[in-house]
Amino acid sequence: YGFNGNAEYNSMRFQDYAMGEFFNLIKKEPFYKDTIFLIYGDHGLTSFKSKNLKQSYIDLRLTSNNVPLIVLGPRIEPSVNNKVSSQADVTATMAGLLGIEHTQTAIGRNIFDKNLEDGALIITSPAAPLEIGFVQGDYYYLAWSGKEGLFKYKEDSQKDYCQQEKEKCEKMKNLTQGLYEASRYITFHHTKGE
Repeated sequence: YGFNGNAEYNSMRFQDYAMGEFFNLIKKEPFYKDTIFLIYGDHGLTSFKSKNLKQSYIDLRLTSNNVPLIVLGPRIEPSVNNKVSSQADVTATMAGLLGIEHTQTAIGRNIFDKNLEDGALIITSPAAPLEIGFVQGDYYYLAWSGKEGLFKYKEDSQKDYCQQEKEKCEKMKNLTQGLYEASRYITFHHTKGE
């Protein structure tokens, strides 16, 4: 189920226990009632033996991008949000939860925005050869080494749907390239105070 062995699984179980103990203690503190906690991972598990994932999901290396985001607080209504999003969305999401008006100068967005179209830019390999893509719904557009493909990552096969679904492939290609170039621009042209 994504773990490379019992020791790795037990480390996750210990983390779950430790977080439970932490929140049992922190709930007694006076500041708890006015605090929002965000807990997220920096990467997912990369096991190629996951029994709970489709083979295409593993082969496309999306496992390393599958991370939890847990939002906790006494004023947060319990729910599950399955929208595709990314770590770039954390800042805008937090500002939205706090009711802070802000100007977004990066590619992130508030994942709790009801008008939000789901999707996330994926940079699998930040160095050459560059692998970038966009996940939206059941599809993953991936560009690498001068090649491209549109895949249904919830399938067991790695069939390329670019020819069969040209309009969707082109849309996701444009989203991938646009968000990647916007990210690069922001990185090199973002000045203090903006």
